[in-house]
Parts: sequence; C-alpha cells; structure tokens
Amino acid sequence: MLSRSLKGSSKLFALGILWLTLWWFYLASAPNTPPALHHDEAFNALDAFHLPEIGWPVFFPGNSGREPLFIYILSAFMRLLGPNMWAIRLPGIIIWGLTAPALLWLICELFPGQENSDWLKLTPLLLLITSAWYAIISHFADRANLFVLLETMFFASLWRSWRLNSLRWGILSGIFWGLSFYTYLANRFMPLVLLPLFLWALFFQRTEFKARRRLVLTVAVTAVVVMAPLLIYFARHPAFFTMRASQIMVGSKDLAKNVWRVSGMFFFAGDKNPRHNLPGRPAFTWWVFPLFVAAIIGSLTERQGLYGFLWLWFTVMLLPTLLTMEAPNFLRASGAIPPLMVLMGSGANWLINWGKRLGKARLASATVALILLAEGLSGLWTFYRWIHCPDVFYAFDEGLTKVAQYILANPPTNDIVYVSPRDLSHPTLRFFLETSGVDHRVRSFDARRVLVVNPDEEVRYVIITYEDFRFELMAPWLWPEGGYKTEKLLSDRAGNTYAKIVYVPAGTKLRQPLWTKKISWQDNIMLIGADPISCCDYRPGDLIYLELWWTTGQSSPTNSWTIFTHLLDSHGRLIVGDDGEPGKGSYPTNRWQAGELIITEYQLFIPKDAPPGEYTIEIGLYNWQTGERLPLADQEGDAVILGKVYVR
Repeated sequence: MLSRSLKGSSKLFALGILWLTLWWFYLASAPNTPPALHHDEAFNALDAFHLPEIGWPVFFPGNSGREPLFIYILSAFMRLLGPNMWAIRLPGIIIWGLTAPALLWLICELFPGQENSDWLKLTPLLLLITSAWYAIISHFADRANLFVLLETMFFASLWRSWRLNSLRWGILSGIFWGLSFYTYLANRFMPLVLLPLFLWALFFQRTEFKARRRLVLTVAVTAVVVMAPLLIYFARHPAFFTMRASQIMVGSKDLAKNVWRVSGMFFFAGDKNPRHNLPGRPAFTWWVFPLFVAAIIGSLTERQGLYGFLWLWFTVMLLPTLLTMEAPNFLRASGAIPPLMVLMGSGANWLINWGKRLGKARLASATVALILLAEGLSGLWTFYRWIHCPDVFYAFDEGLTKVAQYILANPPTNDIVYVSPRDLSHPTLRFFLETSGVDHRVRSFDARRVLVVNPDEEVRYVIITYEDFRFELMAPWLWPEGGYKTEKLLSDRAGNTYAKIVYVPAGTKLRQPLWTKKISWQDNIMLIGADPISCCDYRPGDLIYLELWWTTGQSSPTNSWTIFTHLLDSHGRLIVGDDGEPGKGSYPTNRWQAGELIITEYQLFIPKDAPPGEYTIEIGLYNWQTGERLPLADQEGDAVILGKVYVR
C-alpha cells in the first residue's frame, strides 16, 4: 500500500516538474507568443490603462460589452510593470498555471477516498497542462481562462462545503461563484448546472439536503451579494445583459449544423480561427478517444449522480458555442475544459480497473500511459506549430503591431507620419502610440478613398499595402516627376509585403488640378481645384471620377461636414449625385490640419439613358445630422459650379 502511494506521489511529482517547466517557459515567452496585440486584447489593455482615470466601472460597454474583473487584474499588472506586452500577457499565463492545482483540488473533492486512483488525477492534469486548446486561449489578454479558473474553484469549494457541511467553505464557494459572474459571458449559463443539482438534492437526497439548508442559503446569498453591483447595473441597463449574445446568436436553421460541428470539435474538426486554435485541429487526437468512450461506459455502468453532474456541466458549457455563430469556437467553449478533463480521468480510471478485472493491470496501465504520452506530445507540438503559424500574423494584428513599433522606433520629429488605410483609433495602434506618448504628428486616412499631402513638410506614409492598393497607383499621378521613395518594407510571416514606408521630401512637386479654383466656405474650408478624370467627354453609363482638392487655414474646421457632388443637366436639374464625408469618414473635415491638401474622390454615374449634351458639376457641404448647408465665405449661396462636361 505504501509503495503504491509512493509511486503515485512520484508520478504527481514528475507531473509537477513538467507543469512548472511549461509554466516557466510560457512566462518567459509571454511577450512574444504571439508578438502582437489583436483588436480585443488591445481594447482591454486600453481600458486597463485608463482605469485610474475612469474609476472602477462594474461593466465596460465598449466592444460589445465586457465584464470587468480581468481588466481590473490587467490594470494592476500594468501599474506594476508598465503598459507593455509583458504586463498584458502575464495575467493569462499566471491563470493558466493556477488552473492545474485548482483542477487537482476539484478532483480530490469529487472523488474523496480514492487516493490510490493515480490515473484519476494524473490524466486530467496531464491533458490540461499539455492542452494546446487551453494554452492558446491563455496566451492573449482575454477573460475566458479567468472564468475557467474560477468555475473550477467554485465547484471544488462547493463540493467540499457540501461534504463537510461547512458554512465557511460555503461562503468561499459563493465568493468564487460571484466573482466568476464578473469574468465571461459563459457564466450566465451556470444556473443551468446548479438548478438540476439543487433539484436532485431536494428530491433524491432529502436527508442530506435538510441538514444543509443553511449551507445552500449561505452559498446563494453570498454569491448574490458579490454579484449585486453587476446585477443592479444590468437591471438599469438590460440591453447590455444580452447585447453580445444577441449579436452572435444563430437561428434555428443553423442550430442543427452547430450540433454536428460542436460534437466533432473534440476529435474531427476544431475551431478554424487561428486566434483560438491551429486552424481546424480538433481539441484532441484520436489517441485519446478510448478514454472518452471509457468515460461514457463508466458513467453508464456506475450510475452515480456525480457523473451526471460532470456530463451536465460539460454539456451546459458547450452552449455558448453551440448557440452562436462560427461554431465550433474554442474560446466560447472553454468553460467545458474542467469537466471534460475530469471525465477523461474517470475514463482512464475505468480502463485501469477493467484491466485489473481481466488480469491485465500492467497492460492497461501501459496503454493509458502511451495514450497520454502521445496526446501530451501532440498537444505541445500543436502549440509550437500554432506559435509559428503564418495565419496568426493576421489573426493577432501582428502587422498593425509592426506598424506601431516602427513608428515608436522612428517617431516623427521634423516630419509627419500618415498611416493608411487603418485609422489610428484601431485599438492595436492606439494602445502602442497612446501609452508611449508618440501620437503627436501621427495621422491616418484611407488612401483608397482620399489622399492627404503636405507639400511644405517632410512626410512618411505607412501604407498597409495588404489592404490599400490605391496609394501606389495614385502616387505617380500625384507626383508625376517622382521624388518619393520607398524607405522600408514590413513583411508578414510568409515574407509577403504587408506595409511600405514611403518617404516624400518637403517641396516635392505636385501635379496641378485640371480645374484650378479658389473658393472658400465658412468654417475655414477652401477648395483650390478639381480633377474630373478623363475629362471632359463621356458616354452614357460612364463613371466620372471627380478628385476635389481641398485645404484649410491656420485652424482646423470645427465640424465634420459632408461633401455633396451633383451632376446637373443644361436646365440645372439634378441628374445624379454622390455625397459623403471626406475619405468615407476616414479623414473628416474637423481633422484637417494647416498646410495639408486633401484630395477627395467622388464618383458620378452617368445614367445609361442620359441624353447627349452639356452638363455641369456642382459641389457644396452640409451637416448630415441637420441637413443644413455650409454657406460660402466670400459670396452668396452655399454651392458652386465647378465646370462643364459633355455626354456624347
């Protein structure tokens, strides 16, 4: 008996060494695994960075709504270590490390008196710490793995409080349950696990339930007290309670497909999103399938309420991905990890006991050991492949991170940096630039819709050519004599160009617009010319590409104005128009700066039945919210005729 206990201890000790080694490796490589911040985690990091300024909200409504606990933790790490990648990734990795002992605690509480069932503990722990699924979702600053940790600790303390009839442990379990309400959307499915447990105890364990009524009440009251601030918030703002879920819920037609997809995520085809998984790789290999089958057989043969609870917990925690788009989604299904690992352990234990009954104990143990070895190595190899997967570059906004890091390494001093087509409000760009204080003289516009030049200043354009094809096409048109040059290329993991840094010296000669004008509107807006491309003869069905050249005075316009362009016939009647903010909103008038030339494009489609003749182009500006037009500054009226075109 003692020798078996020592063997079990040595196995757990060896597993502990592996756990600590992986934890150390994950901690050491946290800032570079992966070396970027994607939209959602950058959004969380920005909220954490500004938390001291905005107070301690119980809910963050931005980005479709988020519970606050992980952001609080993130803020504490950023205060301690600074607003950097290390501080942002560290909480998730620490939570990953704490989940293993929490799972061991849960197993000990669920199966008391089974100290000699080594595989009951070893199997879930080994599968957890070598799981690519859990490692990947712990390597970005999201709140899902915090929920995994807290739900594990909640059920461990709940089971212990029930077994000991301890109010002290009941209070602790209520605290864990209440805190998990502040983590992730999946927590809202927890009542579907707890209500059947309550009814089971009420009707099938009446004696035990009667002796523990105070305990049940203690757990519930404690949890409600902890949840109260967020519950009150949702009562006052009910739309936020369902906002994120309502955006991603599927209809009845897709639900049946999701059942098949989610059922297959474990051994057939997994999450395709490289942010959550090596695309398409199932949660486990086929090596471990016998343990899953054994768990089912063991649950049916032993017929204990405990196994019913584990399968119920597992199934309910799959609902967040079952009921939503993009199934299977490993992030949304992460709440199913603890019960699944425990069930796999029960399956291994059942196989070992079955082997003992057949007189094949060593063979059964060796088989389970080989299964776990193969699965563990496969999980670690999958994680390694995920780290180096080319798709991760785009899933984690690694390109935008490179753009931000380039700007930080080469901050504008005597020049101006323009980024296209991504707006600087994108959380990834905004986090790096804002927290480093290098957002001065850095601007952005979408060159697919508008061009911005500053003839009297040195300018660097950071053009994300992966998305913006137009800047390179328009550059020779804009600077017909050249003078600009590509200084640097930023590449993706496959070696393809992601972005180009184009340098334009001050005084580089610009083309002149075909129609030279000098027209001023109020609010410091001036038109200096226009270019109707392929002017000036057109045919019915043609598009007139109209480039309007704008500038502003020493101060920026105060409002965001919408530009209208009209094609009028010879009688002044409106034939067709194209309205929009400059650059489709990417460079609104209230962001224009002194010295800039803003070249906006509008497209006027000549109707196919337009009669031949002379037409005129009219432009002006208005407030889209009120419809009020902006008056001209030096003359009566609010619109001007630019010039004439002809339809043949």
